[in-house]
Amino acid sequence: MKNETIKYLIQLAETEAPSDDDEFNACDYSGGNLDDACSLGYDNGSIKTARFILDTEGIEYKRKK
Repeated sequence: MKNETIKYLIQLAETEAPSDDDEFNACDYSGGNLDDACSLGYDNGSIKTARFILDTEGIEYKRKK
């Protein structure tokens, strides 16, 4: 994997994901707005995917709490 890709994935993985909160509820977050719900899903999925790739490759990053 290229260094630029790793740096990008680390930056993304270190971002706080909406679903990191134990009491996360997509409906509450989006207020029933479909556009907000889609955006939330895209952002959350990107963060979770970056974490999965880094974890699979054994690359460390710091998760924000």
